Amino acid sequence: MQFARRVTERCDFLAGVRSCDWGTVPTAPAGYGGYVYSTRYSLDEVRRMPNFTDFSDTVVDGRRAVKYTPVGKGFVERCDIAWGTSFGSIWVTIARSSSVSGAIDNCGLVEKWARLVYRNAPK
Repeated sequence: MQFARRVTERCDFLAGVRSCDWGTVPTAPAGYGGYVYSTRYSLDEVRRMPNFTDFSDTVVDGRRAVKYTPVGKGFVERCDIAWGTSFGSIWVTIARSSSVSGAIDNCGLVEKWARLVYRNAPK
């Protein structure tokens, strides 16, 4: 599965988190998106956030990471991975909006998305 090249860049700052969107996964049905967040929160702080659940340890290109699911947020299916950086952490997401029917393996895709982002993200 291939991910979209950077078509548009849209970044916002919300509650200490820089949120950027570079488009969607072209081979997935409409209504799916891939997202990247950059924050000053440490990986340990991410694990303690009350709006995240279902944590599991994982590895992204040899770096310790955590996979989790946010609660609420208006998404029916969403899977996230975060890893620590020198400034905090980076979070990547594959999500389906509630207006779309059908399903893809969000958690499988987020692992691929994380590897692609990790290679180009600040450490």
